[in-house]
Amino acid sequence: MAFALIPAIFGLASLILYTSQQFRSGDLFDQSLFDELRWWRRWLWLRRQIIHWRKSTRTKDDRIDADLRIEPFGDSTIAIADFEERRLVVRKRVWSGWPDPPTYVVFAFIDNQLWMAWDFYEWPEKWGETPDVAE
Repeated sequence: MAFALIPAIFGLASLILYTSQQFRSGDLFDQSLFDELRWWRRWLWLRRQIIHWRKSTRTKDDRIDADLRIEPFGDSTIAIADFEERRLVVRKRVWSGWPDPPTYVVFAFIDNQLWMAWDFYEWPEKWGETPDVAE
């Protein structure tokens, strides 16, 4: 019985390492599978919080759109919030393809360090009304 578990454990460890390398090689943030799971858990927590968003304005928030870490992930920044010690930024995609990418992506920063980034299709109810795209 113990000998039957060895190949299963080896196979699972190989799968985790392989998947981890795939995430590292194809992602701009270079996160591992474990980082991805941590971000997913943080997203689940964040979407249940009541957050007061403000609309992004071009004159005040141009530096956010110019941030090279988040610029490729959407066409425009639509909402910004300061929540606890985090700076939250939501960008919206207006381009499409097949399959359609998620409509939004949220970034959370703590002291200018990326704490979490996550794509999502629908605006969470707890966050209130969806902000309009800044003109």
